Amino acid sequence: MELRYAALAVCVCAGSAWAQPQWPDTPESRVFRQRVIDLAVLYGEASGLDEQGFLIHGKVVEPAAAACKTVAVDIRQGGALVRQENFLACPKAE
Repeated sequence: MELRYAALAVCVCAGSAWAQPQWPDTPESRVFRQRVIDLAVLYGEASGLDEQGFLIHGKVVEPAAAACKTVAVDIRQGGALVRQENFLACPKAE
């Protein structure tokens, strides 16, 4: 029975070494992501590398309405997908 627990502890330790990095959802990182979204709306696609080394890539996937666009955002680090979301980008009313 002790061997089972020892093997389990080794597996848990080995698994934690391969844990996916988490994108730091801070006000600064959200501002950077929003800049990528805004550029994607203008150019159809945009990407940038944030201060933490995460590659944020946005691409317009379909216009949701005449003025609004849906932007798919992928966040990667070291090539590994960390987060994926869709955002509805609409012009601000002035």
